[in-house]
Amino acid sequence: MVEIRFFGGVGGEVGGNIIKITTNTSAIFLDMGMNFQQRRKYYDDIFIKPYSKEELIRVGILPNLDIFQSTNENTCDGILISHAHSDHYKFLSLINRKIPVYTSIETFAIINSIFQTLPKTFENDYSGINFKCFKNQKSFKINDIEILPIEVDHSIIGANSFLIYTDTTRILYTGDFRAHGKRKNLFSQLVEKVKEERIDILITEATRAIDFSLMNESDVEKKLYEILSKEKSAIFIDISLLDLDRISTILSVSSTFKRNVIIPPKLAYYLLSLQQKLGLKLPLTENILVYEKEEWTKENWIKDTYSSYPASKKITKNEILKKPGNYIFITTFLSPLELKELEPPEGSIFILSSSEPFDEERGLAFDRLINWLEFLGIPSTQIHSSGHIDIFSLKNFINQIKPKIVIPIHTSYPNLVGKFFSNVSKVIIPKKEVPYNFP
Repeated sequence: MVEIRFFGGVGGEVGGNIIKITTNTSAIFLDMGMNFQQRRKYYDDIFIKPYSKEELIRVGILPNLDIFQSTNENTCDGILISHAHSDHYKFLSLINRKIPVYTSIETFAIINSIFQTLPKTFENDYSGINFKCFKNQKSFKINDIEILPIEVDHSIIGANSFLIYTDTTRILYTGDFRAHGKRKNLFSQLVEKVKEERIDILITEATRAIDFSLMNESDVEKKLYEILSKEKSAIFIDISLLDLDRISTILSVSSTFKRNVIIPPKLAYYLLSLQQKLGLKLPLTENILVYEKEEWTKENWIKDTYSSYPASKKITKNEILKKPGNYIFITTFLSPLELKELEPPEGSIFILSSSEPFDEERGLAFDRLINWLEFLGIPSTQIHSSGHIDIFSLKNFINQIKPKIVIPIHTSYPNLVGKFFSNVSKVIIPKKEVPYNFP
């Protein structure tokens, strides 16, 4: 007997995945994400901040689970983290430190790097976590449950799906994945691996239920090339943090037009940190410069960043404004901060190369950005290839692997998705905290 309960990522929630799988002798969790939409109903992190885990539980942001209690009794045998986006790992900061947490080496390195730059609060404390790193397609066991991690393509490195074997049931948890990225061979490998398995239950993301854009990374590169071939002034491009595929695309296009790419200090720190920790060949090329602010706080990670780059790899506001057409400036999180500081000249362009707002808070951030763009006289456009699989490719995926049951999560439109998939498989639309038992 296998029981599956969903504590987040369902009921129209995009992200905040928390899924518990229980057998007769073991219990594991898939992801430990925060639902930021729910959190923003109560907190703004400027005037109103949470005081404790207990408060988060009382207002319904944090599930009332034993794993968040500092007790000797261990009711969980392990937590699997699919990738290093905070809507999939954020609540790790609040777990009992006796519980082992299984991640890819890339995910571990990213979480550790981000931890260094966060404000020191109880919600951001990732110290003392018992991380255990797995390798791609190398199975491991947590008591009687066997897990095979399978690397997938997403808008961040180190993302994995999990093929989970219990005594009676085979479960595939996709995490977040796509079929159209630069590493789309990983999607083909996933299909080949699992279609020979007898998948009983597919727990899959279905984020893009009403997004009909089929743009891939090559299309993004072509569109950027088209704009840079016509425009000679400064260009700002907003991306998802640590989307290395997008950074590589921007670098490729920029080199063609002999432009340098300027990155903000936090992104510079993350890239440098990952290069040092993973030994990866990351996009720290000749034409990348780090934006050196005139005023900056003395936090250790900022000092480490500026000291790690020679003077020739740093650039100030005055230097940028002398020849703005020589540069592409990368921004993150829909932030108008660099635009506001630089006050770029007329003719500059802003390109949104990340997802459109999907909740009220990002909508407000987007509105603020648009207000600043209007004030500064900077037009904008969107050129983006999603980190999530489109609904048509997902249906084809289901057709190929033929699971007995499909459970869609991580979507604003669960009922739509359920009806769309109903002619290819039995579909369960999960409800929060309801136990689903499978023989």
